[in-house]
Amino acid sequence: MQREAKFEKINRWFFPAYVLLCLGAAVYYGVRRDMYHFPLSLLAAAMPVLMALFFRVLRLRRSAQMDFMILLFILLAFPCGSVLEYCWRWRFS
Repeated sequence: MQREAKFEKINRWFFPAYVLLCLGAAVYYGVRRDMYHFPLSLLAAAMPVLMALFFRVLRLRRSAQMDFMILLFILLAFPCGSVLEYCWRWRFS
């Protein structure tokens, strides 16, 4: 229970920072007219709301630790995947 309370405090600043970062990426990709990464950024920004909706519809109990890990995975996977895609294209083009 103590660990869950710790992650609830972390999530208070992590969720808004995560959403702002994803929306910043969406603006960046929108300006560049990258229609592959733009919707992915918007979907990533909507994930906290979609997760809350998912748990509410299925009447499941949420865990602050699991919410943090899911968003951290998305946060790391999306930019790292984009960088690796860029490196792959640059090296083999």
